[in-house]
Amino acid sequence: MVETGKISEFEDHCDKTGFKFIIKMNPDQRNSAEKDIFKYLKLYETYTEIFTTLDENGNIKIFDSVNDIIAHFCNYRIKKKAEQRAFDAKQIENHIDFLTCKLKFIEAVINKGSDSIVKMKKVDLENWITELNGNDRYTPVLSKLPIYSFTEDEIKRLKESCIQKKTELEEHNKIKPEDALI
Repeated sequence: MVETGKISEFEDHCDKTGFKFIIKMNPDQRNSAEKDIFKYLKLYETYTEIFTTLDENGNIKIFDSVNDIIAHFCNYRIKKKAEQRAFDAKQIENHIDFLTCKLKFIEAVINKGSDSIVKMKKVDLENWITELNGNDRYTPVLSKLPIYSFTEDEIKRLKESCIQKKTELEEHNKIKPEDALI
């Protein structure tokens, strides 16, 4: 402030008990500062309260205009919508994966013959399912399928469900997150 000519000089008397400055001004500077010394020395800054908000993390965020607030909100919503759509797509993919594993297992049981499955120990059945699908993700569920699941009708239904879910995933992936908000 000395460099800008607002004050002539100052003395720093700050210590552990607090802040203390002695400011020296010439008569012209004092006359300018008499109206509002805090504003003159820029000891506080005012903001229009309408543009001060809390952001998504609970922190105070100061905007310059209403348009900035709206833009920030829209960008945040698009980001969250993209996260939701990615989660939804993963759920559909997992469902397709399960249907495919189930279909593969039922077809293998029908082709192998139910007699050979009935004679297996549980651990051998689980190992066979894991080997068949390349992972053990659905082994506990598939090893407990009821006997009526092993039919041509169930195979047809599973194939239709797979096609339907793949179409759903393709349609889901065509839509951009910002378009999904409209």
